[in-house]
Parts: sequence; structure tokens; C-alpha cells
Amino acid sequence: MTVARNAPEKIGENDVISQTMVTLIKQSGVYAVGDILPKIIPLILIPILTRYLSVADFGITDLLATMVALLSPFMMMGIDAGIQAYYFDGRNQEEKKQLISSGYWLLFIWCLVCCAILFPFSNFLAGALIGETKYVKLVEMVLLSIPFRLLIEIAKFIMRVEERTWGYVLITVMASFVVGCVSILGLFWKQGLDGYYFGMLISYGLVFLLTLPLVRKWLVFNLSKTEIKKILLIGLPMLPAIFMSLCMNYISRYFLLTYRSVEEVGYYQLGWKIATIVGFILPLINQAWMPMRFKLYYTIPEYRLVYRKMLDYLVGLTTLGGLVITMFSSRLIGVFAPDNYQIASITIVPFCIMTVAQAMNLVVYSGPALVKKPRFYWLTVLVVMLGVLFQFFFTPRYGIAGAAWATALTYCCMSAVYMVLMDAVLHVCSFNWKHSISFVLISWLAIFVMGYLNQNPFYSTIVFKVGIFVSYCFVLDAFHVLGKNEWGYVLRLLRKENG
Repeated sequence: MTVARNAPEKIGENDVISQTMVTLIKQSGVYAVGDILPKIIPLILIPILTRYLSVADFGITDLLATMVALLSPFMMMGIDAGIQAYYFDGRNQEEKKQLISSGYWLLFIWCLVCCAILFPFSNFLAGALIGETKYVKLVEMVLLSIPFRLLIEIAKFIMRVEERTWGYVLITVMASFVVGCVSILGLFWKQGLDGYYFGMLISYGLVFLLTLPLVRKWLVFNLSKTEIKKILLIGLPMLPAIFMSLCMNYISRYFLLTYRSVEEVGYYQLGWKIATIVGFILPLINQAWMPMRFKLYYTIPEYRLVYRKMLDYLVGLTTLGGLVITMFSSRLIGVFAPDNYQIASITIVPFCIMTVAQAMNLVVYSGPALVKKPRFYWLTVLVVMLGVLFQFFFTPRYGIAGAAWATALTYCCMSAVYMVLMDAVLHVCSFNWKHSISFVLISWLAIFVMGYLNQNPFYSTIVFKVGIFVSYCFVLDAFHVLGKNEWGYVLRLLRKENG
């Protein structure tokens, strides 16, 4: 199969970019139907949890979520990444079904093995992760729920690679609604965290059973050793990088728990959830972008230019959102939590900057996967080790503000490392470095200045805040991110296709 790896950029570049954006917008719009509900339900739960639970118990929910996030990659084993790497390389439908089936049943068996190994150590996990063994029942329920969560995720993954977007939407909406409702019923029924996590376990098991009829047509009861070997050769080398990437998000919680208090974990979690509201759109885009970036790489000569423009669009979009969140941060915290949570506002600026870096990673982090060289993901380990040093330096001294800035700095370093890798080493993209660096730094600076102004009474600086927002819109136009002609052409194509 011929890959358009070194094809030159041609005259029709703007047409390619516009057509790509039309496809991305339309597919992201469909995924949005399924992904908005999973984002809204946790937001609805925040006022309930912050008012019904103590700050310490709210912090414990974050620590248990961290445990799930850190254990899930070892149970998943990079199976989804392995399937995706070989799915688009010219297979017929039967070969694709064999690939998907081998990955699915491998995950099913491995999850059972992992639960059997980890369950006897629930006491140890409760002490190590939360600090007290009295929470062992919560740990056990969360452990039992992880296989159901992962099998639901692999079902959604199957829908995505098969481009069955409405099947993906159905599973996502169903999972969000059932888990959210049953968890809250459990919270009120058993009066606390025990009921909340019991409801969560029951609901994930129910949703897993409901996904089986939806994915049955892509599954055969057969494990191919050849396909499993291919999947694991891609997936296993990525495990350390995936794990360390998650550490960037969650290791700060354990520094706060060790050097500060579980209450500060609760404040930190609230700041994280509010600041990353702007990041809600990223999963929607990523659902469509993830398979699209592989198709572009294999089929479009101008793929380098598309990657470069996607980076600009994502940085501009998340910065605009970050400016709005930063401007109204104190009021948002007042909506979601009692007044004693206002201290969380000091984390908003670094978390919004972090979200911009996360948006950049949607593009630059895909380089090794595109060229099937997962060994380069070991660079993530080095970056996260640097992040641990940031946490050691900032968290004990500055509490939740230090932990938030340490996390943001780590993500910024990650983006820089993988930008260089994607351009200079893998040659998957050719960045205009002066343009890209200037644009990203101006974006981060705009959020920082907005946060500085927000330290004053809201209305006393409202003119300056609006001025920053409007000025950034002119910056987008100057860097050709919000060009009227370009987006006008995209909108005309959308109207034409929908007409």
C-alpha cells in the first residue's frame, strides 16, 4: 500500500483543509449528541456531592477516580491503540472482524485475571491510595466496576472505528444516564459513599450487558494468536507512556494528600472540574479526529498542513473558552459549591492553560502512532519525571495553587517535546515555528492576564476583561485562525452538504 508520506503540499491546500474541517465539524456534531450528556451529568452531580458530602468525602471520590484512572491502562493493555493501528491498513471486513474480536476477548479475559489478582489486596490499596483502610469496601466496589467500564469503552471504540456514530451515541448516552441516576439513588438510599459506589457498580454491570447486542455483529468467538501478537506489539510498549500521561493528571492528588490534607484534594478537584469545562469540546473533536488523522496520513498528500492548521484551531478554541471560564471563575464556583470552596478559584488559571496544552496534544501526541513507532512514547516517562519534580517543589510550599501550576507546566513541556518529535524526528508535520510559538505564548499570556484581573472585584475590571477577550479575537484573525474567508468557505460547504 502506498502511503502519502512525503507528498508535496499542492495548490488545493485550502480546499483540503476546508473539506477536512467540514467532515470534522459534522462528525464532531454527531458525537456531541452522545458526549454532551456524560459531561453535563457530572456537572449536575457536583452541587449534590459538595452539599451532601463533607469536603473530605468529596476529596475521597477524587482519589478513587484516580485509582480507576491509574489501574485502567494496565487492564486495557493498549488493546484499543493496537486495534486502531492495524484497522485502516487495507483489511477486508472479515479481517477487521477478526482483529476486533481478538482484542475484545483478550480484554475480557485479562480483566478477569486482573480482578482476581487485585481483589485480595483491597486493604493495601485502600491504605496506599486513600490513607485509611476503613474505605476498603469502596475500593472493592470500584475494582469490580473497572472491567465493566473498560468493556463499555471498547464497545464505544468499536462503534467509532466502524464509523457507527449513532451506535456510539446510544452507548454513551445510555451509560451516562444509567450510571448517573443509579449512583445518586444509591447515595440517598445508603446515606453516603457506600451507597454511591454500590449504585455505580450495579449500573456499570447493567450497561455492559446492554452493549453486548450492539457489538455482537462485529464479534466472533475466536482468538487469533497472530492478531493478538500484532495488537500487543503496538499496545504494550505504549503502556508506560499511557500510565505516565495519567500520572500528569492525578499524581498531584497524592502530593496534596501527603503534604497537605484530603480537604485540599476536594478543593483541587472542584477547581479542576470547573476549569476543564472548556475541555468538554476536546473529547467531541477527538472522537472524530482520532480515526480521521490516520485516514489523512494514508490518503491525503496535504496531511502535514492539515495537522498544522488543526493545532492552531484547537489552541484558539480552548483559549477562548479558557478566557470565559477565568473571567467568571468565582461565580461558577458559587454555582457549583458552597462558599467555603471559593479557595478553589486560585487553580483556575493554571488549569485553563493546561487545557490549551491538552488541546495541542490531540495533534502532536499522535506522531509515533501514525508511523507505528510506539517506542517514542517513552519520552512521556521523562516528561512526567520532570512533572514529579515540579510537584515536589511547588505542592508542599503552595498547596493547591502549586499543584495546579506544576500540572500545567508538565503539560506544556509535554506539548513542546512532542511538537519537536513530530516535526524534526518523525517528519509527520512541518510547523512554522515562529508562528506556532508566538501564537501559543500569546494565548497562555491572555489567560494569565485575565486571571490576574480577576483578583479584583468583578465589575471594577470588567472593561479590561472584555478588552482582553476582544483583543484575542483580533489575534486569531492576525494568525489566520479566525479568517473570515476561510471559515466562510467552510460554512458554505456545510450548507451545501446539508442542502
